[in-house]
Amino acid sequence: MIERQVGSLERRGRWLLFEGIGILNLLSFLIVGAVTGGWAPLGKHDGSHFFVGNHGRLIEVSRFFYSYSWVHMLSQIVTVPLLVKSVVRLRKAGEPWSLRGRGAA
Repeated sequence: MIERQVGSLERRGRWLLFEGIGILNLLSFLIVGAVTGGWAPLGKHDGSHFFVGNHGRLIEVSRFFYSYSWVHMLSQIVTVPLLVKSVVRLRKAGEPWSLRGRGAA
């Protein structure tokens, strides 16, 4: 019985870790894109000039930052679904998705 509870806690801790990583990665992606003015997938490159874009506006950045922005966007393909799965896994089976009835206004 105790071994089952320890195993359950270990699995819960793993999903909490995945959730934390997913949240931090998503927030950093959004903050870096907002501060720099865009993301590489929405930008372009012309030879030696690299641009990040946001809503049709392009801002020139270094090649390193352009590459970083692409890699960070690709990491979202892994971490966002993992974040969603961890949220679903951590939700208790009998617990409603809504906060109503639990003291929330």
